Amino acid sequence: MTGALAVMIVVAALWLLKVLLPFRHRPLDDVDLALRVPFDIDPASASALSAFPSGHTAFFFALTVPLWWRSRWLGAAAAVWISLTICLPLLYRGDHWPSDIAGGAAIGVALMLSLCWLVGRTALPDRVLAFSQRHPSAFYAIAWLLALEIALFFRDIKTYIANAVSLARGLYS
Repeated sequence: MTGALAVMIVVAALWLLKVLLPFRHRPLDDVDLALRVPFDIDPASASALSAFPSGHTAFFFALTVPLWWRSRWLGAAAAVWISLTICLPLLYRGDHWPSDIAGGAAIGVALMLSLCWLVGRTALPDRVLAFSQRHPSAFYAIAWLLALEIALFFRDIKTYIANAVSLARGLYS
């Protein structure tokens, strides 16, 4: 429960880091590297956000922390799986530099460890569990939506926030 609550804060912190840290171009954008673009990859489709830290790497490595606490073997297996199925394709496609991947993993684990510790010290997990017992249908609907957003890497929420910011800029300019 604590991990699910902390992962939402991790995603928000990662998004802020990508916006606030100095911009770093992706290897795909570096013409001096003369990278061969993998088939069906459009170099123009690269994100407008900075390459550092790798948000996918940070997010998925953050998700390994609760697994590691549950079972060291399971956490280690998840870390290997993420390295092979998330990190290597990001490197191969030219989306990130190796330092983006390493920094993302370190930031994701560090944020998740500290946030799980902080959230665990509050009464929030107990309140969520009490809510789940009092209102199970509402709790499971919200939990399903949270699981969906985690699976989609909070894409819908990011789109909503980006549109709200654009609307606010349009109204105030």
